[in-house]
Amino acid sequence: MGWHDSVKCESRVPVILHYSNVPTGAVPERGTGVEHPPDDVGAHISDLVAILFVAGESARRGAVQRALGISSAQLAILIDAARRTSIPGLLIQEHGDLLRLVTHPETAASLRRFVQAPSAIRLSAAAVETLAVIAYTQPTTRAQVQEARGVSSDTSIATLLQHGLIAEAGRAEGHGRPILLATTPECLALLGVASLDELPTLRPPTSSAGRDVTAELPGELLL
Repeated sequence: MGWHDSVKCESRVPVILHYSNVPTGAVPERGTGVEHPPDDVGAHISDLVAILFVAGESARRGAVQRALGISSAQLAILIDAARRTSIPGLLIQEHGDLLRLVTHPETAASLRRFVQAPSAIRLSAAAVETLAVIAYTQPTTRAQVQEARGVSSDTSIATLLQHGLIAEAGRAEGHGRPILLATTPECLALLGVASLDELPTLRPPTSSAGRDVTAELPGELLL
């Protein structure tokens, strides 16, 4: 039985979502040794989407669990079920302890036309390489990025900070306690991934010194 839910928050545009039953195999069955999903998965998916919509920027997992009355394991199952079921035009993004509702990468062209935004952020090859190093080694320091690339990365790091693709993430232990850098939820959204686990697989090592972490990141991003 399909069902429908409507969410409206103050002056924000109402979002109407339609859900059908979760496909067979979308969640573990009882008796498999894996914690079973919460009752009425469809209703919980709708509630999860509504919570993340109202939260705006992001919501902490613990707060979402308490609101839904489910365990952390059940929340993980629910997020996976939501992705398998597909939320039209939207994607649930995970960034550490934070959950966020973002637009799906497939909607980028229409959104660009709607907001009449510039076609894309164009990053230099050096900036893309710097972003890749940070994405795959985060949290990391400027010195570590420079060591990985073999050249100064100050200009590229400044560009990434300016566009909100990376941010300071505390300080490292040791001499001088240098600032740590990490990717932001905005970076994941622009790359079209729901979590860091979905980043492209690294290429094979290019030398005995280590891996080529430039990866397959795009040379231009829609902001």
